[in-house]
Amino acid sequence: MTWPHLLPRRRAIASAAALLVLLGAAFAGWAWWRPGPAPRPPVVVDNVSARPRVCLAADSATAARNDTVSSVWTALQRSAAARSSNLQQFVEPATDPERAQALLAGVLNRHCALVVTVGPVFAAAIGPVGGSSPATVFVAVDSGLTTSPPRTTLLGLADLPGGLDTALAAATAPPAGSPSR
Repeated sequence: MTWPHLLPRRRAIASAAALLVLLGAAFAGWAWWRPGPAPRPPVVVDNVSARPRVCLAADSATAARNDTVSSVWTALQRSAAARSSNLQQFVEPATDPERAQALLAGVLNRHCALVVTVGPVFAAAIGPVGGSSPATVFVAVDSGLTTSPPRTTLLGLADLPGGLDTALAAATAPPAGSPSR
């Protein structure tokens, strides 16, 4: 027995259920076949300022023993500011040349135009590691070295302001035949 007054209600419920099933199927199809997220562009760590980078590398024992590192840092700040260069300081606990070589290789990965080392530990690491970065100019301050490795200038404390200015000018000069910065 059918109740005549319930027929429109049943049709409305059946229509709503059919509509929900169709919407659910459409959503499931969209979720299943939609394209994946767009690939992210690779992250490139770079010197966004395009200014030359100058790096100071010293061992923590030399930094604690005297104020040579702070004197070199002050002179570098003045020289780098005059030439619009980025300046970074790396004072690491390197106790032997092998450890200093690993740390200096990490500094070279920063693409420094000029690397200034303070003390004998990092100065001894320039020779073995410096060849991997032919565009980098090195300055060894208070190094105790008697002969300089390739592309390295040996400076004493008395040579600081002028010697660093000269080395920074050489390291940041544009290559011959290229437009100036």
